[in-house]
Amino acid sequence: LRKLVIKIRSSPLRREKFQKQCLAASLPLLQLIPDIKTRWNSTELMIERALKLKQALHNVSSSDRDLRKFLLSEDEWDYIQEISKILEHFKVASDYITGQKYPTLSFSVPVYNYLLDKIEAELNKNRNETIKNVCRLAKKKIKSYYPTTDGDVYIIATILDPRLKLQYYADNNWEEYYINDAKRIIIDAWTNYYKNNDLAMVVPNKPDPLLNHVFKKQKTQPNDELKRYLGEEVIDSELDVLQWWK
Repeated sequence: LRKLVIKIRSSPLRREKFQKQCLAASLPLLQLIPDIKTRWNSTELMIERALKLKQALHNVSSSDRDLRKFLLSEDEWDYIQEISKILEHFKVASDYITGQKYPTLSFSVPVYNYLLDKIEAELNKNRNETIKNVCRLAKKKIKSYYPTTDGDVYIIATILDPRLKLQYYADNNWEEYYINDAKRIIIDAWTNYYKNNDLAMVVPNKPDPLLNHVFKKQKTQPNDELKRYLGEEVIDSELDVLQWWK
């Protein structure tokens, strides 16, 4: 398919023939989209457009002697259709990330897990061994990029997103061990880098002997901002996180 698209796009005469075939098949007059390695989702976009213009592509490649070797069978089109479904998950993920107005480090773990879950589902439901191999390769590639180096940073970022917090891990059926480990990581970071500094900034008032006597049985604990934050409900997913933190 990639070579067929290149061949048609590179020739003005073939582009004209292709447009005529689109008209003959009552298809929209759209250009074929090339697959460019440096452009996100270009493979998915190429396939999506090709599927929409499938009949015109078939007619052009079957009627042009130089293009017949690129003629795709129905089985090959079925493979392409299945691959498109797989690539659509990656497009959804990248469209979300690139569409945000602020850094999305907090969504690194959720996005990777979204992709792993979707690919695993495709792997389990598909009976075609070729497509299953595609899913296995995709899964392997995702895992190779999964946040492991400086992983604590990603966990902390996820928990400090008020739309996610620790609730994200519980909602997505993470084992209790991993949830507790994530909680330990955020508490350690808070204790070592922030909590003591915040307390040091608070200058206690001069103790009042009378009040101390009256309230001697009431022991006040320093307000732990992290504990309060984790105890609050997550916010709506549509709310602006940066505005919330301000």
